[in-house]
Amino acid sequence: MEQKELMGKDEIYLKENDEDILKQYTVEDIMAALSENMSLEYDTADDVSYYYIHLDKNGEILEDMTGEEWNFREALGFEPEDDSYDWETPENPFFKEVAEELTKKVNAWLENEDIMVCSKNAEKTNKTSNIKKR
Repeated sequence: MEQKELMGKDEIYLKENDEDILKQYTVEDIMAALSENMSLEYDTADDVSYYYIHLDKNGEILEDMTGEEWNFREALGFEPEDDSYDWETPENPFFKEVAEELTKKVNAWLENEDIMVCSKNAEKTNKTSNIKKR
């Protein structure tokens, strides 16, 4: 299996026999997306803050929800005391753990694994649902 990085992006593409191309995100990609996009939301029903990653049908990370995306979420292990977002660093073990878990979920989905995600309908009821293999 051949690995190559494309045009300086952090995304790694795996190519086998000139057939399917599989995109995989790194923890650093996910951390950057969480920091750059509006991704943290407090859920009053669960009394916890969740980080969300939104992907389009091609597996590209979106800045926000569009209505046609797949939504992945992971709970933040502490409640922030202010709105500074100073904790969004690789040195913060809670933030890093969220990014690692979201990376696993996103990459598993990209590999067509059956994983738990928060769909747009489930999100409204604060429940998660299994996605089916594409």
